[in-house]
Amino acid sequence: MILRLAAENLAAKVELTQIRASRLRERVNLHLALGGDFRGTPSK
Repeated sequence: MILRLAAENLAAKVELTQIRASRLRERVNLHLALGGDFRGTPSK
């Protein structure tokens, strides 16, 4: 029973990590689609 619960917990954590990674990829894609880049702002 405890082993099954631990496995379910781990599977849920893996799924959450995959969802977070997907959201980050989509944010980057949106940023690039809107004309953004990764050079940053020049310092003054």
